Amino acid sequence: MKNKIVEFKVPVDIWPRRRDWRAKVSRWLKKEGDEINVGDVIVELEIEKAIMGLESPYKGKIIEIKAKEGDEVNPGDLLALIEVSS
Repeated sequence: MKNKIVEFKVPVDIWPRRRDWRAKVSRWLKKEGDEINVGDVIVELEIEKAIMGLESPYKGKIIEIKAKEGDEVNPGDLLALIEVSS
């Protein structure tokens, strides 16, 4: 059985009191090919000079990083593709 590929996106509810926020990908803590578990912080975003780590909701492997360090991202933007382990 083939593992499922899922999109890991910028959550839309990180900054609930603001609708017009933008973030910058500060740094990736995991790289393409790394195994990840639920709860692992895999990327840090900078939002208005605050650094926020995003946790993986999946167990699996990062197969492709779509947003590079320094890229500006908006709510709902694609950050990476994850191959989910069963």
